[in-house]
Amino acid sequence: MQTNTYIERINKVNIIMKILDSTHVIYTGEMKKIDINGFNKRSQSKYITEKIVADFELINKLIDDYDLINAATILRATLENIFYIIAVNYDKKLKISLDTTISDFRKVLKENENDCFFNNIDLDSLNRAYKQLCKFVHPCSMKEYLSCLTNTKKYRKYMHNNIKHIMVTIEYIYLSFLYKNNVDSLYSVTMQLAVFANFYNVSLFLQESEGDTSFIKEFMFNDIDNKYVKEVQDTVEEINDTLKCDPMLIEKQMKLLSDEFDILVAQTEYCDVVNSILKRKNKIFV
Repeated sequence: MQTNTYIERINKVNIIMKILDSTHVIYTGEMKKIDINGFNKRSQSKYITEKIVADFELINKLIDDYDLINAATILRATLENIFYIIAVNYDKKLKISLDTTISDFRKVLKENENDCFFNNIDLDSLNRAYKQLCKFVHPCSMKEYLSCLTNTKKYRKYMHNNIKHIMVTIEYIYLSFLYKNNVDSLYSVTMQLAVFANFYNVSLFLQESEGDTSFIKEFMFNDIDNKYVKEVQDTVEEINDTLKCDPMLIEKQMKLLSDEFDILVAQTEYCDVVNSILKRKNKIFV
């Protein structure tokens, strides 16, 4: 790869990272404003609820330290806690026992899907995020894949952004729940920007890994017919096909959303901290 192309790609990846970092700062900042005792209908969940913001901040630190396996492990546990918190809020009679599973909570969310899901995100999206985290956490080929990519200089930045995008998506879901779906337009625009940043991250990863399919297939050799792998491949191919029709589509959409984001964030107390993130020196990936 030519040096100029490499530098340009690094700069784009850093832009994605800064968008996701800004999103995390805004979402966790807004979570801290909520009096959780005011909405928590189940006293037994009080201490789980109190830890959510601290969990997100720990996960963010682990991601920035490239400890992605542990970040994914804690993020999955945090998502399970959020499933639980939302489910017991919607079903006051839900019985919790040693035999309760994540499926019990997801059933409640499905039954209340029209009430408890949000702009830009639906239950299927949340379930896909949970499934991906399970694959990263459980000892399997996907965990091997993540571990290897994280420790490969060429790819680790994309894995960093992928996990961080999952984190801010879950933060958005939880924030929307706290605000009873009456979310500020800033949160919605920020989430849209994060979604397109993730598409951008995937497209850059595809460019970076072009011609290196043997490395990737080494980890997925026995999983070619796996349903999850096929679903991921379909999603990636859809992004790829879209970009072939209009290579600048994602960049153009991100520019429009960025302009709207700038106007909205300028009216909040996050203006200075977001500006400091966006203006910081690009990280050097080693």
